Amino acid sequence: MSGAGNLHRAPAYNRQDVFGGRILYGGVRARFTGLEANGNLRLQGPDGLSRTSDGSTLDLAWRTDVVRATNLDTGEPLPRIAPLRIGATLVYGNGPWNARLGFDYNAAQRRVPANTRETEAYTLWNAAITYGMKAQRARLTWYARIDNLTNKLAYSPTSILTTTVYPNAPLPGRTLRIGVRATF
Repeated sequence: MSGAGNLHRAPAYNRQDVFGGRILYGGVRARFTGLEANGNLRLQGPDGLSRTSDGSTLDLAWRTDVVRATNLDTGEPLPRIAPLRIGATLVYGNGPWNARLGFDYNAAQRRVPANTRETEAYTLWNAAITYGMKAQRARLTWYARIDNLTNKLAYSPTSILTTTVYPNAPLPGRTLRIGVRATF
């Protein structure tokens, strides 16, 4: 470990170890540096930028992170490291009802080791509506959620499938989920 405390042994694959269709993994000396931040800004409602008369709230939930990982022995980037990611969600709440509309942006991943696939930038939009209620000693949340609202074709920079079986393993297209979550 270095004096800065940022030297780690990281799993990474060595292309010379590919044998019989299998990829062998081993640890390498690596340096990870990054930044992560998130927050919530109340736009409307109690303690918000503006007040509402009906008790509803409108929040802006935001998040971002970026990581840079380097193999210290070869100087190459480590494989399957997420690029810059930025996301934001508007969250409306009124009594037991909640509605969300947001996006997650993933920058293009161009910093990859040799013989590893680069990925293009993409933005996925998501929406959801929920209704919460008590049922005896449980808390029930009924929900309908749509992920990848625009049905964007995208590939994950952190998935080994993007490299090994491209183009047969994209992220899921538009997906509707309806259900109930119970918390005891």
